[in-house]
Amino acid sequence: MLSSTAKDSVDGTPQRRRRGRRSTAGSPFVSSNLVLKDELSVCISGSEYPLHKVQCKLNEHGLTELIINLIMMNSSDEVHTFPYEVSIQALKLAVAILNGGNEVVQSTFWKVLNQPSSEKFFKVIHGRFQEAQTEIRNSPTGLIIEQHGNNAIIMESSARHKPKGGKEGLLPQWTSEINIGENPLQDQSQLQPEQPLGASESGGGAESPVMPNSQRHGVNVVAPHSIMNTRELMCMEPLLRFLQLLCENHKGELQNYLRKQTNSKTPYNLILETLKFLDCICGVTTGGLVLLSLYIHAYNVKLIDQCLTTLTEYCQGPCFDNQRCIASSESSGIDIAVSIIQTELTALEDHEQEALRLKNTASKMLLAVMESRSDSDTVDRIMTKIGSASQLIDICRTLHSKGGSDDVNEEASPRHVGHNIYILAHQLAHHNKVLQHQLMQRVRKTLREPLLSTAAAQRRLRL
Repeated sequence: MLSSTAKDSVDGTPQRRRRGRRSTAGSPFVSSNLVLKDELSVCISGSEYPLHKVQCKLNEHGLTELIINLIMMNSSDEVHTFPYEVSIQALKLAVAILNGGNEVVQSTFWKVLNQPSSEKFFKVIHGRFQEAQTEIRNSPTGLIIEQHGNNAIIMESSARHKPKGGKEGLLPQWTSEINIGENPLQDQSQLQPEQPLGASESGGGAESPVMPNSQRHGVNVVAPHSIMNTRELMCMEPLLRFLQLLCENHKGELQNYLRKQTNSKTPYNLILETLKFLDCICGVTTGGLVLLSLYIHAYNVKLIDQCLTTLTEYCQGPCFDNQRCIASSESSGIDIAVSIIQTELTALEDHEQEALRLKNTASKMLLAVMESRSDSDTVDRIMTKIGSASQLIDICRTLHSKGGSDDVNEEASPRHVGHNIYILAHQLAHHNKVLQHQLMQRVRKTLREPLLSTAAAQRRLRL
């Protein structure tokens, strides 16, 4: 049941406008609104009534418009923590009201966003992507090299710098040993002491562990979870999930509008921003794809998985323009997905389920980009990255032989992932004769082996 405070916010009762400067993060106005949004999110997901009915009722009372207005609250004269706290809670509320693919709520979002006045909304979303990328680039990047119990050997490289008269490069690297806790996949807020978002000047929340001055050489060394616990990165998972749910059910008008806002003077391509963010968090902008297996670790694997899932939803339907946008982009989105499938994710050795789930999501993303396309440009790019057709077939065979369909987590079972990668190989084979020939040979061999074993057993019985 909604509390009286929650009911008052959605029953259409006019509220008195406050005059003067907007309240800051510490005011009772902001605190009560944050509690209200938290309460509404819980009520939507945990209501005794059908989820769809609760969502539609709140939508009727103007909650969708309220969410859009809250996300747009981003003024330069406000305290920094205010817009971030409001944005994060508003995005979680948006996810709750859209969860399950509610087409009625989607239509309301489309009606409100398809207006010239919504340009600020897309500007704020674009800004969140930019701020998250800047935070990653400017923070030391933790690469988990080797793990012993709760301790991990970390190689740190700082953000890029450009000396006077020199080329852009990386600051010196070294290794350090830190305690990463028993469960790195737990809620990020539990990894450090609770502090208000934006408590530090850098916006990073709790202080990061640093090496002694004698070993630092002027560069701070932080653990991976310290980077992921910044307000800029904490905002990204609900934001990407929100964008995914806007496109759920192959909502073509919203898929295209996220790429280009036809009613705005300055359109923002959120498809490209998602690709750029994926490049950044996977280390392509600093270490390249060579270090991908080290940049993907237990602290960012869920966010990377969500990023790939959102890119998948941009394309499904299919949405040809979004497919073309992803396939022709200079970013490494397709290359990252292929590398995830091919690469042994070293930093996830102790988290096999998460590694398999990520490979599964990457294969779905590639299938979505290729869906119903007659041209071979995307296939050529994927095959160029794969290198050898036989390598993709070997990956399918290896994964398929590891686990059966009786695994507890079907989505992350090796056989299930291997099957999805086989479907990918089958789709690629339509445009690649070498892969088609090798795939047919492998299928014939696989079918022939049990028949030969049966024939041999029958001969032995006759003898």
